Amino acid sequence: AIAQNRLARILATGRGVPADPTAAAKYHFLASSAGKTDDFLDTFVENLPPEQRQLAVAAAQRWPAN
Repeated sequence: AIAQNRLARILATGRGVPADPTAAAKYHFLASSAGKTDDFLDTFVENLPPEQRQLAVAAAQRWPAN
């Protein structure tokens, strides 16, 4: 969960890699479901367009198959 959280932060901010908000939200949802909380990512995900949030939720539900 900690690694998923860190990856979500990297993808959200684009630190060292191109930013990918949908993937960031996906990994945040996975980390959150495992008990890792993160206020920054909660706010980040809340500010995403609904379509991106829905894609992230669907991707998290399919994980690890995708």
